[in-house]
Amino acid sequence: LYRKGVLACRFHVSGDFYSPGYARKVMEVVERSPQVSFWCYTRSWRVEPIAAVLWEVAALENFSLWLSADDETG
Repeated sequence: LYRKGVLACRFHVSGDFYSPGYARKVMEVVERSPQVSFWCYTRSWRVEPIAAVLWEVAALENFSLWLSADDETG
C-alpha cells in the first residue's frame, strides 16, 4: 500500500469477514498502514467471535466500520 501510494482502501467490495483470524489479519494491515484510510461494510457484526475483533479494528483511527442491516439481520 505504501509503495503504491494508496490513500484510501475499502475492504470487501464483495465478501465479508469469515473468521476472527482473518479479522485480526485485517487489523494488522490497518495498524501497519497509518497513512491509509480504510473502511468496510459488514454483516459479520452478528457473529460474536468475529464481532469481538471488529470492535478492536473499529477503534483504530484510520478505520471506519459500517454495520450492514437488512431484512435478514434484523
